[in-house]
Amino acid sequence: MMMKHLTKINPFSKAWRYMLALLLLSSVSAFAQDATDDDDLEEVEGFTVVGSNIQRLDLETVNPVINITREALDATGFSTAGDAIRALPIVSGQSLVSVDAGTSFTPGVSSVNLRGLGNNNTLALLNGRRVAPFATPGFNGFQQVVDLNSIPASAIESIQILKDGASAIYGSDAVAGVLSVNLTKEYDGLTTEVSYGNTMETDSAEYEVFVIGGATSGRASLVYTIDYSEREAIFARDLDWTKTADGSSVGGFDQRSSANVSANVRGLDRTAYLIDPNGDPDDAANQKFPSGRASLKGIPLANALPALPGPDFIPTVDDFEDGNKFYNYQESAGMFPKTREYGFYTRLSYAISDTLDAYVETSFRRIESIIDAAATPAFFFNENGDGNGGVMILPATNPYNPFGVDLGNVRWRILDAGNRVNDIQGDTPRIVAGLSGDLPIETWTFDSAVLFTESEITNTNPGAVFDRQLQDALNGVTIDGELYYANPFGRNETAVLDYIRGTNPVVDSFELWSYDFKGQGDLVDLGDMGIVKAAFGLEYRYEELASVRTIANESGQITSGSEGSSVFGDRDIKSLYGELSIPVFELAEVQLAARYEDYSDFGDTTKPKIGAKLTPIDGLLLRVAYGESFRAPDLPFLYSSGSVSFTSQFLNDPLRPQDSPTQIKTIGGGNAGLQPEETDSYYAGVVLDMGKFIDVLDGLSLEVDYWRFKQTDVISRLSATQIVAGSGDPFWDAFITRLPPDPGETVGVIQSVSTQWQNLEAQDTDGFDIAVQYVLNTDDMGEFRFKVEATYVNSFEYTDSNGDTFEFAGTWTQPEWRTNATIAWRRGDWAASLFIDYVGEYDGLYGDVVKSYWRFNPQVSFSGLYDTSVTVGVRNVFNEEPPVDIADTTTRAIGVHNIEPTFLYVRVSKDW
Repeated sequence: MMMKHLTKINPFSKAWRYMLALLLLSSVSAFAQDATDDDDLEEVEGFTVVGSNIQRLDLETVNPVINITREALDATGFSTAGDAIRALPIVSGQSLVSVDAGTSFTPGVSSVNLRGLGNNNTLALLNGRRVAPFATPGFNGFQQVVDLNSIPASAIESIQILKDGASAIYGSDAVAGVLSVNLTKEYDGLTTEVSYGNTMETDSAEYEVFVIGGATSGRASLVYTIDYSEREAIFARDLDWTKTADGSSVGGFDQRSSANVSANVRGLDRTAYLIDPNGDPDDAANQKFPSGRASLKGIPLANALPALPGPDFIPTVDDFEDGNKFYNYQESAGMFPKTREYGFYTRLSYAISDTLDAYVETSFRRIESIIDAAATPAFFFNENGDGNGGVMILPATNPYNPFGVDLGNVRWRILDAGNRVNDIQGDTPRIVAGLSGDLPIETWTFDSAVLFTESEITNTNPGAVFDRQLQDALNGVTIDGELYYANPFGRNETAVLDYIRGTNPVVDSFELWSYDFKGQGDLVDLGDMGIVKAAFGLEYRYEELASVRTIANESGQITSGSEGSSVFGDRDIKSLYGELSIPVFELAEVQLAARYEDYSDFGDTTKPKIGAKLTPIDGLLLRVAYGESFRAPDLPFLYSSGSVSFTSQFLNDPLRPQDSPTQIKTIGGGNAGLQPEETDSYYAGVVLDMGKFIDVLDGLSLEVDYWRFKQTDVISRLSATQIVAGSGDPFWDAFITRLPPDPGETVGVIQSVSTQWQNLEAQDTDGFDIAVQYVLNTDDMGEFRFKVEATYVNSFEYTDSNGDTFEFAGTWTQPEWRTNATIAWRRGDWAASLFIDYVGEYDGLYGDVVKSYWRFNPQVSFSGLYDTSVTVGVRNVFNEEPPVDIADTTTRAIGVHNIEPTFLYVRVSKDW
């Protein structure tokens, strides 16, 4: 079935699309050869700003946009674009990060969560066109997010962030905003840059090399970049605030797990675990372990591996003691992954004539990450503790089982099998080939291109333990003619470990093709009122996801690992969009936009947007906008194979109280009937240039924005426990399938419940953005720049599938206030800056208060030595410890707070 899917014949097959791309490149080359080299290029004065396809001359647009220059990006001190963007106040909720990702769905990914609406609700553009999502679905195993690590941070020229919904301009994904990353398009000369950094308390050395070069010759222009970086790992044990899973010392929970030295020898069926099977079950003296938990004597409470007895040790009942031992999995868990990244980017442009340009952009990026998770937990949970009704048991025939009965409730952390490891390789190739220039209509220009990009993620998963082989070894398995048994209470033979563990490779790919044409120019001259400008465009996009799981994953044979079937899905999208910019003298500009999209898998939709800016007096600008956005269901939500499982708990049916609790059959997976998530966005803002009103305040500007996002049909799913508990209510009963009732009964037995993804929930959030900027130029002391940005979340109302509404603003992972500030100075060859990041306090999930968090990143630069610039800086200079959040397993809200300890770095850049 998989081969049939991958080799299906259609006009957009991979081979056909490669041929089309090569044909286009050949055509561009042929045009270039025919053109003469003597004509001069005409300089284009207009430029586009994210949120509009119409070229303009002024920076202040109808839409609220954050502009981050290369200089401002460097001033943050962060070495990755993801860390710098996540420090912006408009990022709320929990983002996906590489830190503490050993057991996550997307280990190694770096995403951004604008407004807290979800990591998959922000559209990412690279040089104005889409970025392929990270191929492995993240967060809940179904969301598709963009990995910011796939964008070379050193090659970034600027970043623009639209803070408003923009589906009317860009289509699906542009719900919470648009992240537009612009790489360098023109460069003359050659610059090399090297950097080194390390943390203070542990060795996590980071090395980076970056080269950028470019030249212009006649009609041709070329720019290229090459980058390489490495960073060593930090383990949870290396940091004071993550080194233990016992959070009780900070008011949290002891989340240490039982070690590989304990077994339940009593269980729920007390008669099964009597030392004397013929004794009185009510005689406590006849029960060796009344507490129901037994552990080997003399084993320490931390990682037990050094103290475990060898393979020749055969335990007896007397070698056990009442009680439980605990394993601190944080001593083995990875925190910051070991990474290696490298790639290149090129842009070649050629002026075919005075009115026609050709360009080709190519890039490739490889990211290699190794992320450790603690050793495999093989925890057997059978209702009676005797193996009945469960897959995994420690049989009485195993020589390491001294109790004489089958044990179906054993807690075994297989330490001697080593850590679980995510060994990830991510490849992101990208090619854009296009033409741009003047249309035959005066003042009109066009841009048209074909784009191919792909995200391919391979996770070899070395060290996986397989259920079937593990049970074989517990039962006794013959290897090379010798009988071996797995030993939950001591060290295992190498032959046993090699038998139960291996690699479990998972390969995911997301392929994206697009063909687009867009034009813009003057539409109507209204005389003194100004010129009506317009833009229109056509786009065809094809997306294909292939998430290939092993048989072990599909059959649930990975011990304490992920289950799931392979996912194959594709769609094509046809789009038509238009935009108008209507002037009202010099006082106002009105933006009207609409986009029609036709999806092959759920239908079509049209989304409008209207916005306006007003400048009633010099120095005062007012903006207002309303738009409708949508988020098409991610491909895994639609096409994940149906899964059948049973609840881990025994549940009571409220409508059949006479029945004993039982495990309920659940049917999950994707839902091809999903509809897009719908969002209405509202925006209003004011910008003041204070120098226009008061001379001494020249250089001071103030911006205040109000925003609101009202989201409906949010894709979610219900738990079987919720559904069964709600039996009798029509809402919940819609998810329950029952057998026909027996004679005399009114309600039949539950046959199954559906936990498929549904359009169930709603979110409504609003708040304010505030920005203050001041530029001061002095004759003797140089230039000073001050900037403060803040976001206040006024409300974040979440309505669940039962219609109940909850307020999350100022609660778990949703602080009301986020702020950053930059203080920068430059005089001659010297420059210095201080970046400050602040996350406000919020109420924790369990009634605790998660305190506010400050981080300070200073740096200083000197550039007056042989065309060489040297920068020295520190991230988290005061080694601020992230605040305690007991709801997180690490007791720190990773993804809300940046938990990196003090990091010193030096960067040297030279022009040649």
